[in-house]
Amino acid sequence: WHTMFITAFWLASAAHAAELTSMSDAKIGAPTILSLDSPTTRWTASTDGASPPAGCGFTRVQPSLVSAVVLASGRVEGVRTREACCERCWAEALCVSSLHDAGAALCLLQTSPESGAATVLAAEVDEAWTRCEPKRADGPPLSLQIDASVPGDLLTDLQRAGVIGDPLREKNWLNSSLWSHHTWTYTASISTAQLGSRLGRPGSRLLLVFDGIKMGATVELDGARLGVAADQFLRYSFDVSDLAVGAPRTHTLAVSFDPAIHVDGRFAACTGGWDWAPYSHSYLDGAHTMSKGIWKSVYLAAVPPSSAAILHAVPQIFYRGDYPTARLEEGGHAGFRVAVVVHFEAATPLRGTLRLATEWGPPCA
Repeated sequence: WHTMFITAFWLASAAHAAELTSMSDAKIGAPTILSLDSPTTRWTASTDGASPPAGCGFTRVQPSLVSAVVLASGRVEGVRTREACCERCWAEALCVSSLHDAGAALCLLQTSPESGAATVLAAEVDEAWTRCEPKRADGPPLSLQIDASVPGDLLTDLQRAGVIGDPLREKNWLNSSLWSHHTWTYTASISTAQLGSRLGRPGSRLLLVFDGIKMGATVELDGARLGVAADQFLRYSFDVSDLAVGAPRTHTLAVSFDPAIHVDGRFAACTGGWDWAPYSHSYLDGAHTMSKGIWKSVYLAAVPPSSAAILHAVPQIFYRGDYPTARLEEGGHAGFRVAVVVHFEAATPLRGTLRLATEWGPPCA
């Protein structure tokens, strides 16, 4: 593959220069595009959870005033049995034991102070309270699979599936173990038959394109690793031209989110870490994070041998005059220089003409 750069310059008015920013969210330019977004393509999100429980140990609590180090969202009402309270603790990765009051149907999920997810509660207990300690066993992990939306995010999918409550209600977002302590994998089946004869020409190229992934994730096709996405703001494209060879068939695409992938803080700050943003106990590079998912479109792009795909069009706008200290008025300023850097991908070196047409200036070739 060969990468070419073309830079175009022209004057633009102040009123229309900002319109170029919308170009960055457009799909790549290719003769054939096959969307893999839902609902056209069915996506699922799955995880392997904690080890299955091997039972629970129960002990009576001596009547006293107990200071319980409880998870911030660990006061659970309506839990009628000690077994159910123990199961609640097992399902929460940060819970080490729980306290159950059968008369009040109340369950307190206790954690260790070192977890950083604790709230100190003073609970006056009597002989009705029971301490529940789940025993975790070795063995295959339990699995959870839900329907996923692409573009979308994991928290919204979990809420839609009824697995979690509204993450923005009260303190629900503090209990983040389900989505932050496990590896989640988004999976879809794709069929090259949908591209038909347009892939049949010898020398055609096929790109798998992700316009946006958050957070760090590994992309695999039929179990073979294509690459790693480590920047929420970048578009990732992978050469999957081998899919165009042979008879059309169905393939498995998987995107596995791994908290061990270092992303250098390249994610939207408003999704974690700010005072007003949802606060969680999921950390990355020392900052709180919130959710993950394939937040922009996914698609296949077919490029015949005589064509090139436009991967990116990056506009840069420069004012030609001195630094303005007052509002610029149309027709009364020094003008602008607009530079557009266009990135191409082609199977072989090509020669052609790129024409840029705008509403605010003459066409440029």
